[in-house]
Amino acid sequence: MSIDRATSSGKSGLRFGLRIAVVYVLFGTLWILLSDRAALLALPAPEALTTLQTFKGILFVLISGAIVFGFARREWKHQWRLEELRRESAERLELALRGADLGLWDWNLRTGEVYFDERWQGMLGFEPGSLAPNVETWRARVHPDDLGRVQKALDDHIENRTAQYETEHRMRTRDGDWIWILDRGRVTERAQDGTALRMTGTHMDITPRRRAEAGRRLLEAAIEQAAEAVMITDADGVIEYVNPAFEDITGYKPDEAVGGKPAMLRSGRQDDAFYEHLWDTLRAGEVWRGRFSNRRQDGSLCEEEAVISPVRDETGTISNFVAVQRDITEEKTLETQLVQAQKLETIGTMASGVAHEINNPLTAIINYATLLREKEGHQPGGERLQYAAEIERETRRLSRIVRNLLVFARQSRPDRGAVRVSDVVQATRSLLETTLRHDRIELDTDIPGDLPEVICNSQQVQQILMNLVINARDALNSSPPEGKAKRIVIRAGVAENDSARWLRMEVEDNGPGLSEADADRIFEPFYSTKGPEEGTGLGLAISRRIAADHGGMLEAAAMDRGGAKFSLVLPLNGASAR
Repeated sequence: MSIDRATSSGKSGLRFGLRIAVVYVLFGTLWILLSDRAALLALPAPEALTTLQTFKGILFVLISGAIVFGFARREWKHQWRLEELRRESAERLELALRGADLGLWDWNLRTGEVYFDERWQGMLGFEPGSLAPNVETWRARVHPDDLGRVQKALDDHIENRTAQYETEHRMRTRDGDWIWILDRGRVTERAQDGTALRMTGTHMDITPRRRAEAGRRLLEAAIEQAAEAVMITDADGVIEYVNPAFEDITGYKPDEAVGGKPAMLRSGRQDDAFYEHLWDTLRAGEVWRGRFSNRRQDGSLCEEEAVISPVRDETGTISNFVAVQRDITEEKTLETQLVQAQKLETIGTMASGVAHEINNPLTAIINYATLLREKEGHQPGGERLQYAAEIERETRRLSRIVRNLLVFARQSRPDRGAVRVSDVVQATRSLLETTLRHDRIELDTDIPGDLPEVICNSQQVQQILMNLVINARDALNSSPPEGKAKRIVIRAGVAENDSARWLRMEVEDNGPGLSEADADRIFEPFYSTKGPEEGTGLGLAISRRIAADHGGMLEAAAMDRGGAKFSLVLPLNGASAR
């Protein structure tokens, strides 16, 4: 029984007894006064008066008993009705608490006694009556990290600073686990000075809700921080949400995208049939996977890989679509450049085979030219002798070109040895001379004859020079100097620093030069200032790697007077340029 019910029952019993006593006193007094006066007036004889007094006493007992019974019966019915109302109210409260899955507590602040109902105790895994009915039982089970703020909220309400007490905190169960509780209460009785006397409230286990909220927060954080763009639309394709990565990839801010449609990203590279198939797939309830080109807000193109899924509501109807899109622009560029590199490798292999095939007829041509020259040698100054000599000279030059091409294309091990720089430069020149002459580009060399030999792999160093000269040629052809001849210069010399010696080779042109942005990135793999059909962006990266493997370095610089200069530094006598 609660404190309130016990007090109420005591007060009802006191009121009932008081009513009976008052009725009995009033009836007895009136009976004595009125019956005695009537007897004296009607029966003056003593014997008759005595008999009348006896009869009057019996009648008084009967009448007063009937009156008391009537009052008692009426009071009993009244109390029965009150008890029925109290029972029905208790049942309704019990059903409401059970339906809301609430536990009830009732705290007498004067005594410290707390009533915990069955569900309150059951939430913590205890049997009814197994917990001590005091406030310390509750306080001992609140999580230590939560107790401070919970106690403050409780004190604030008891001191009448808040209209209601309400907190969410953790409590320890009988098994030692922690569950989340929504604790609500209110002071229901105060003294005249405002002191809280009684407080009642409820407990609700909200652990599933808190776990769901934690999962939702985790999901929101994952989506907000994901590197992939996430876009959610309604069933009509109107954008309702985009994450920060969407802005990073497309350039559109959330407030610019929400309310619009994904069609604003179309680049025009996919036709209407492509998007019709996409939407047909989604409206059929299937997941669409694929790639497409989108246009960023700044107008640039972006290659994306996307997975778009339909989202169904509780009735199974498609209510939304969610797209997860990944920027694969760099990957697509890499794929294209790798394909281009493979093509170049194939061309190199084919060139090697073709060179081998050319070598045999070249040898025959040289031999026949030699025979013809020897045969005409008896007639000095003859025209055919001059033709034969010219054929032999040009054929031998072609033979050297083929030989250098074979050396350049051969996949040999990077063996190193003493190499004369002039030989490497001359081999490079023989391979590119015809191309440069066709493009009307002058190739000058400044190679001192007394340069020391350098320990290196001649093919790899020639590969560097070939790449630098070809890049210079492409730059000159794309933007020729105004009023000047197109010119490339190869220089070589010895540099000394801190008692170390290096061989320094420079390839300089008078083309458009290098911008600061290009100078910072020009050695990055797959970065190219040329069009996609003209370069792979690998040449300079490979060249710098070769230089580093030789203990040297490859640098680029823009010339003040225009043009660009690339410097290859290789160590001499065991020095290192790193």
